[in-house]
Amino acid sequence: MANTSYIQILEDGSRNLTVKLVGFVDTSDVAATGTIGASGFTTTAGSKTVTFVAGALVPTVGQYLTFGDGTTTFAANTYVTSIISATSITVSNAAKITNAAAAVTITGTAGAVVLIDPAILSTWSGASDGAIPTGVVIQKLSYNVEALLNVNLYWEATSNVLIDSLVNSGDDIKFIKYGGVWNNAGAGKTGRIVYTTQGWTAGANLSYNVILECTKSY
Repeated sequence: MANTSYIQILEDGSRNLTVKLVGFVDTSDVAATGTIGASGFTTTAGSKTVTFVAGALVPTVGQYLTFGDGTTTFAANTYVTSIISATSITVSNAAKITNAAAAVTITGTAGAVVLIDPAILSTWSGASDGAIPTGVVIQKLSYNVEALLNVNLYWEATSNVLIDSLVNSGDDIKFIKYGGVWNNAGAGKTGRIVYTTQGWTAGANLSYNVILECTKSY
């Protein structure tokens, strides 16, 4: 088996955002370091689709990647936005140059996984300049996390700031009467929400699902 996760945007309007996360860990906590693509890397300038010969590690949606081909094919902090197949993914940044290297390594990096990235959300339709959101404010949170596992949500920054550590279940936790949960990260704040899991042990098969209801900030 292999870890799996799915991130689904249920609502992406000018103001409101609802995101659903469903995941299953049976190999490690997310995300493990390892080789996703071992060779046969191909992509085209301007494309966000990467094809490769599968490595030992199955990619995780939201996982950051490094490209060991000695080029600057992708910008720093490129991560997986969707998994097309075991040998094809889409990523957050478009390729800068064409690369058909015969012996490239695509490595998934350990640590936090991107859950929400304001930069790839829809813009504010009411703004003449097509304003791009810079962050989100969490208004409501629902989750169900299997026993022994934690799902940790963070504001991404140079030093990530913990939003909450989700255990067991919490139904419709509402923050709206407090004005929502705002991003209080400091240096290096990106506006993204990232997550990790904690508690997996060998032989365990643990699942989790989380729904975040947010408003966008501009």
